[in-house]
Amino acid sequence: MTETGHTLQIENANRLCMTGISEVESFSENKVVAVISGKDRITIVGSNLKISVFQKENGNLRLDGEIRQVTYSAGKLSAVGKLFK
Repeated sequence: MTETGHTLQIENANRLCMTGISEVESFSENKVVAVISGKDRITIVGSNLKISVFQKENGNLRLDGEIRQVTYSAGKLSAVGKLFK
């Protein structure tokens, strides 16, 4: 996937659709961390989260579940940052 922009859409706090995702770094039913275009991260916190669609080839991600919080962080994590995430 080439580095391009990304989009984020939340529907009724129970579905999140994104484009521009290069990988899903971690996931559980309470938290999903995705990498945007290889450097920025988005963290989704909620309950009963599940990945309905992840198409790495075109960067599409869809999550279903109760979405409570979305946090965007720019730049790569340092080695120390990865230890404490």
